Amino acid sequence: MVVEGADPLGRISESGGQNRRAPGPLLVTLVALALGSTALFLVWRIQVRAEEEKIRNSMRASLALKAIMSLQFTFRANDLDKNGIHDFWTGDVAGLYHFGSIDRAIAEADARPLTAIVGNPIPYFGYYFVAMDKVGCADSAEEYRQTTDPESGVVHHRSRFAFCAYPAQEERHPSYIWIVSEDQQLWMSRVKYVGKPVLSWPSHEQLRESWTRPE
Repeated sequence: MVVEGADPLGRISESGGQNRRAPGPLLVTLVALALGSTALFLVWRIQVRAEEEKIRNSMRASLALKAIMSLQFTFRANDLDKNGIHDFWTGDVAGLYHFGSIDRAIAEADARPLTAIVGNPIPYFGYYFVAMDKVGCADSAEEYRQTTDPESGVVHHRSRFAFCAYPAQEERHPSYIWIVSEDQQLWMSRVKYVGKPVLSWPSHEQLRESWTRPE
């Protein structure tokens, strides 16, 4: 007696079961396409999330610069360092931590502190901060760090300041640089960088060509 659908000779497949027809090439192709599409989607999603995180970190850096800018005007108006002169602090970023309300994490991200708060700077959401050096072209550049009282040294300016937030070298993907000065305008670079601070305030022409003011 032969059971319907069974092999008359009772042959067993290598897998231990009755012989079955192998998947056709079309099915194999469809499965491969489905797996490939899923992998591509996952890669795309990871890239999207990474880009979204970069944008969020860039916004955090810009907000930190706004906090530094705001503290500068409080510093000058209230003579926070008690040197008897209404001036801005231009020595570094870390020094401002001792005078006001910037987060310690921002101060720890100062790439060029006069007095280090930590052994090595710690990026603030992927960004470092620096006090900028000068404004103007090479022949007529004005240093931001000046002496307004002999006891404090070269760490003030009566009417100017400028700070920069730039992507840390440790970041694998470039992002935008932010700068701010006493005119209270935030500028963002049109080109993405990594590990490259801006130490001289751009000229009017350079601002038009290479920088933008986000709304």
